[in-house]
Parts: sequence; C-alpha cells; structure tokens
Amino acid sequence: MNGTFGILGREDLGRIKPLWEKLNLQHREGARYFGEQYMTFTFEKRCEKFRSVPEEDLRIAIVQAEGVVAGYCIATIEKDTGEIDSLFIEQAYRGCGFGRTLVKDCILWFGQRTCERIVVTVADGNDAAFGFYEKCGFFPLLTYLQMKKEVTI
Repeated sequence: MNGTFGILGREDLGRIKPLWEKLNLQHREGARYFGEQYMTFTFEKRCEKFRSVPEEDLRIAIVQAEGVVAGYCIATIEKDTGEIDSLFIEQAYRGCGFGRTLVKDCILWFGQRTCERIVVTVADGNDAAFGFYEKCGFFPLLTYLQMKKEVTI
C-alpha cells in the first residue's frame, strides 16, 4: 500500500487527536496494572509537553493513505537525547511499513541534530511494540517500575 508522508507543525497537532485517542484506549485496555491512569489522560494533557518544547526540537511526522491520516510519530529532542514520544498506525494500515518509515524519519532527524542517545518508552501491556522496535534497532536497557498507591507492604 502506498502512503504519503508529511511533517506537521505544532499548530496541526489536532489532526492526530483521533489516532492518539485510539492509542490511549489501546494502552488502557492492555495495561496490566495502571489502566485507570489512561481514563483521565487526555490529548490536551499529552500535548502540554509538545507545546512547551521549542519548535525546532519537535517533529510530528504523519502518513496518509486512502485520503486519511493513517499514522503518526511524534518525536522530541532534549539536550543530546532524541525521544520517540508517541507512535500509532491505524490497524488497517499495520504491516505496510508505515510505522518503520515514520520511525526511520525521526531517527534521521535525530542524527541531523547530533543526538547522542535515542530512546522510546513502551507502555505496560503493549508487548507487541517490543518486536516492532527491535526491528527498528531499539532494545531494552532497563525496566522502570512504579508502585501503585493502594499497595501496602
């Protein structure tokens, strides 16, 4: 399947909102321990970071197919670290290479900006993402654990 790739400005973040909401629902449904946090995590809250990052340190890449935005990748740079902050491809377009192309675009952008490290965080329960990211050259470095408030020891 063919797709058209493009870069959006910060003012166009709203174009990816429906896809981000699908990603948030996927995280909520797949979470083993902290699914409730996704119930109150809104697109507007997520975009606070993207609105505070200098424009030159923000990249919003999209792919369009069949007249719709089929996927996106948001990346940011802080100091010498590039981060893939959010990536989502509509179910119907997975396996077409769109996700890999979006990630590759961001990695090239990080390289142009001389990032020393490139990182991505994977939400608990999104185990399928590990295989995808390994194909893109990412491997687990450490596991970050968080205590649930209601747990007592």
